[in-house]
Amino acid sequence: MTSQSVQPKHSAVVLLFGPQALSFDRETFRALRSAVDSIDHGSWVKNVFAELPQLYVAFTTHFPQYYVQQQLLSLEELVSCFEEPNIDLQNIDNLANSILTPLVVIWQLLQYSHVSDFTSETNRQTWHTIETLGLCTGILSAIAVSSGHDQNSFQSYAAVSIRLAMLVGVIVDQQDKAGTSGTSKSFATHWTSPEAGHRLKDIVEGSAEVRLFLGLLSPSFNRLECSRK
Repeated sequence: MTSQSVQPKHSAVVLLFGPQALSFDRETFRALRSAVDSIDHGSWVKNVFAELPQLYVAFTTHFPQYYVQQQLLSLEELVSCFEEPNIDLQNIDNLANSILTPLVVIWQLLQYSHVSDFTSETNRQTWHTIETLGLCTGILSAIAVSSGHDQNSFQSYAAVSIRLAMLVGVIVDQQDKAGTSGTSKSFATHWTSPEAGHRLKDIVEGSAEVRLFLGLLSPSFNRLECSRK
């Protein structure tokens, strides 16, 4: 009798991080805070949030046109909410991008950490290739995941992505305030033929309110991201 060992079948894995959330409700924020408290070594998340008010002051010292006192107060409130579980964010239904964007990034990174922690080494060995993609805000999360090769480096790059998310939010908030077309909006779509891509581009370029960013992800997948100014 002979025995045969069955080799695991390799498969490709795509980690896709989505765009900016349109809103954040109270239940979602509490779930996020609970997730931070429940993960191993979760203190690094709170440490990053604790740095955001100081980072904001440093940034607006060099670029005073972006300083808004309410933004600084909101960041300080965010720090308190992660330190004190009984405190909830005020005006959570209408968060500024300087608060919303880093919350979206940390939520995505926590979801990745959950998958990473609960995926067995045997299953990971079947991942023949891993491709990390990000749409809009998700690009920041994708960069952190792609750059981190172990837990320490992942936390380091994740912290950078959260800081960048806050700064991006600050700039978007200022542009929205100074603009005449209302708040920024974004969307993403894809197509599978050159003809469809050209048609969609023509439609979008016909709008004077839209600035177009066109990128090629692969021969069979195109992405279009637009933001209105």
